[in-house]
Amino acid sequence: MRVPQLRALAARLPGARKAARWLRRRRGGPLALHRDQLPRGTGRRVVVLAANRASRAARRWSRAFGADDVHLVDDQVRAFDVLAGLGPVDVIVDLFDGTPARREQRWQALFLHLRPGGTYAVGGSGLDGWAQRLRAEPAAIPEHISPSAQQQLEHELAAATGRVTLDRDVLLVRKREHHLLKVREAALPRLLPLREPQVRFTDLQTLPAGSYDVTAEVRHHGPAAPEPWDYRHVDYPEMRLRHYTGPLTFGGRMLVHARDTILPDSYHWPLADNPDNPFTINAGPAFARLAGRRPAREELTGDYFLLDPNYGAFGHVMTEVVGRLWGWDRAKAERPDLKALFWSDRNNVTGDEPKYRIPRAYGIALDDIVWTRGPAQVGSLIAPSLMWHNRDPFYAHPGLREVWQRLGHGLIDAGVPTYDRVFIGRTETYARRTCRNDADVQRFFSDRGFTVVYPELLDLSAQAAVFADAKVIAGYGGSGLFSVLFARNPQALIVLNQNSYSHRNEQLFAAVLDVPLHYFWSAADISHPEGGRTFAATESSWAFDLENKGAALNDLLAPL
Repeated sequence: MRVPQLRALAARLPGARKAARWLRRRRGGPLALHRDQLPRGTGRRVVVLAANRASRAARRWSRAFGADDVHLVDDQVRAFDVLAGLGPVDVIVDLFDGTPARREQRWQALFLHLRPGGTYAVGGSGLDGWAQRLRAEPAAIPEHISPSAQQQLEHELAAATGRVTLDRDVLLVRKREHHLLKVREAALPRLLPLREPQVRFTDLQTLPAGSYDVTAEVRHHGPAAPEPWDYRHVDYPEMRLRHYTGPLTFGGRMLVHARDTILPDSYHWPLADNPDNPFTINAGPAFARLAGRRPAREELTGDYFLLDPNYGAFGHVMTEVVGRLWGWDRAKAERPDLKALFWSDRNNVTGDEPKYRIPRAYGIALDDIVWTRGPAQVGSLIAPSLMWHNRDPFYAHPGLREVWQRLGHGLIDAGVPTYDRVFIGRTETYARRTCRNDADVQRFFSDRGFTVVYPELLDLSAQAAVFADAKVIAGYGGSGLFSVLFARNPQALIVLNQNSYSHRNEQLFAAVLDVPLHYFWSAADISHPEGGRTFAATESSWAFDLENKGAALNDLLAPL
């Protein structure tokens, strides 16, 4: 019987509409009834996931995209890597076997590989519950809680989920939002040419990976140290001075991205499990999207050196800006007109701020420092690896010692009074991690020969001088102590901290300087919730426990 006769017969039978749908599906394949749910046009990039490439289902679905660029993937383990290499795709069809829960897990891992307007199709039964969850509103994450990588992913999946269609044994999910892949350093040589063929790179200089032993002791007094790590042996990765050419966007705060890809140079902790950037919204470990609508309104011509920190605060300058200075000389020799590139949210930049004073002390001329107020297109960018990584895997490259010494030569004011023993205090300018019995603490140290210094009240050159000649340096944990990098012959570093503040910058400084380090911990007024972290706890006020730790601190200071 011919198709017109079947149609005529179907029109006379009960359930004629259902029969007509069956005929259309029979002729047009599994997506015949859902063409409006697919991206329009031809030449679409389609990925079909099927354990058996020659199976009937794989052939039927592939025929539905006969005029398109179809890729068959028969290995579930490799599916993510294949999609990452193809770049954003238009359609993903999942024909792998498994329970609905397993299929939903695959969707979570692969959905963000779609371009905006793309479609994820799943064939199979038992998908009703999943479809209902996709249509439901996600539970809100309390603003004071730092979301986990899984929470970030789930919320971004919800934000990216558009129209959801369930028709018998086919579930179709339309994608919204533009997500960029966070390309890691190890994968960049393979993925960048595939995803962004217009962006090219060469390595101008490579410093080999290595390790060193720390002989100076680190001791913790009081409550157990948050997130302890083995400080005795430091492994550091290869450092690269990489030159990118092609259509890139410098977004500020380290962020550098191409059309669909975020470069590893965008992160102050590039080797962390879930790196993030202030100008992106994280979607778990693999993806992020740009925060807000920030189109590039400026085009930078010439050659630029990425020196911008993740944040402009003093601590970020002393670790992130300083951590990239090692590559300047070689880059400048390669490109004599090279400019150091920064971002600023201020109109009245003078070049005298610490963010720019530090590069100038290293030998970068003020005329070679430029800053933008918004995203900018840049066609030639040199990016050095960061020598500082204050997140697992923790490391500080031994080459920093030479960088620090050079900064000291360019910055230290020899006319500033110095002291053998200094206690680094904190003024009320920064109402974070306030020590409530600060007056008692200062009196304790003053009675033992320490001079109390407030670095934020001193010029940067004076700060460098005070730290350069100090033999015993004590103070509250945080960026006030970061100028210890200028210390020429320190004998001990003593840090007073509350136990909700887990950053270990002082430990990295001590590792490179090989100076004994003593942490004295006291209870924070606010603790982190079980299984989570809050900014309020990290920055909580506290009181130093002189009653229980004063004797141990006195015994430590007596022979120094």
